[in-house]
Amino acid sequence: MTLDGIADEVTAGKTVELRNFGVFEVIVRKSRTGRNPRQPENEVIIPDRCVVKFKAGKELKERVKTFIPDNVK
Repeated sequence: MTLDGIADEVTAGKTVELRNFGVFEVIVRKSRTGRNPRQPENEVIIPDRCVVKFKAGKELKERVKTFIPDNVK
């Protein structure tokens, strides 16, 4: 239910802040020109689009810094 609530608010264009965890918001990426790596002479227009941006909060960043993956030990 919580994730549905966050998704509903973000899709409505609102910013959702979870204290000490992070912020979800919608941003618009501007259109740009792209290329097919197999045929670089062909340019493709990539249209504007909305994407979700997440910015981690201070406490989450600090906890991730102390994480040591199993394959690094």
